[in-house]
Amino acid sequence: MSIRKAAAIFIALTALFLGFFLEKPEQIAVVDLERVLNESSFASSLQDKLSFEGKKLQNSSGDAEEKYKKFMDLKNDIENKISRNIEEKVNTIAEKENYNVVLYKRFIHSGGIDITDQLIMELDKNLRGKVEVES
Repeated sequence: MSIRKAAAIFIALTALFLGFFLEKPEQIAVVDLERVLNESSFASSLQDKLSFEGKKLQNSSGDAEEKYKKFMDLKNDIENKISRNIEEKVNTIAEKENYNVVLYKRFIHSGGIDITDQLIMELDKNLRGKVEVES
C-alpha cells in the first residue's frame, strides 16, 4: 500500500472517529411553567399564603393605599421566592442531567426533553419549613 493511500485512509478514519469523540450532542430540556405553578405544592402553598394575607389585609382597617402597598410587597416577595427556587432547581437538574439549554415549553413547538415533572418533584422535595416569606 502506498504512503499516499495509507495517509488518505488514516485521515478519513480520523475525521470519522474524531466526530464521535469531540462532538457532544445538544441536550435541550423544556419546562411547562404553567404546570409547575399549578401542580407544585411549593408554589401552591405560597399562592395560598398570598391569597390568605390579601383577604386579611382587605378585611383590616386602615388606609387603602397602605394596605395595597403591603399586599404588593408581599406579592413581589412571593413571586421572587418562587422564581428563585424554580431557577435554582432548573439549574440543578440541568447540571445533573447535562442539559445545555432549558427553555419554557410555551415557546417551543416541538422537541426537547420535558423536565416539568422532575422540577415539580424537586420543588416539593423539602417543602416543610421552606414556605416562609418575609412579611
